[in-house]
Amino acid sequence: MGTGIMGDLVSDGAGSGDRCNHDDDMRLTLKDAGYTGPIDGVDRNSAMTDIAKSKNVYTNVWNTDIGHDKISFLDDETYDHAVATGCLGRGHIPFTAIPTLIRTIKKGGYLVFTLAWHHLRFEETTVEALENYCRTWDREGLCHLVSCVQAPHSSSGDCHVFVLQRGSKHKPETV
Repeated sequence: MGTGIMGDLVSDGAGSGDRCNHDDDMRLTLKDAGYTGPIDGVDRNSAMTDIAKSKNVYTNVWNTDIGHDKISFLDDETYDHAVATGCLGRGHIPFTAIPTLIRTIKKGGYLVFTLAWHHLRFEETTVEALENYCRTWDREGLCHLVSCVQAPHSSSGDCHVFVLQRGSKHKPETV
């Protein structure tokens, strides 16, 4: 049985590829659901990317900071979809960097990411703050919020799973 997910994926905040790493759980979940395509990884921690490289977890893996600036070695619209699990929030990748992630995926592609409950305590990382950003990005034609659901995360609490789609519900994208 397939997922209906086809094409190339990039994992932002990819980590080391250890089984306990949330992103590796996402990778294994996709593969268990029938996804067989390539998955590239990007993470700012060089120790993590070195481990991931040694394990051949990803097709390609790069060490770089994901912020407001374009990722120099990734062209816009390189990937069909992107995932970012356990790496958005205070002290990690800020919400304001989401446009950088979105631009790496093709129009109509999806960014799926998680936000752990403990990040929701901070004013800049609430669900409401993200929804406000999404409304702005939709007006700008960049992306729109498809869904936000609460899901089990760990023994210490739940997380929210967000799905953003590149392109606006309201107007064509102008990049």
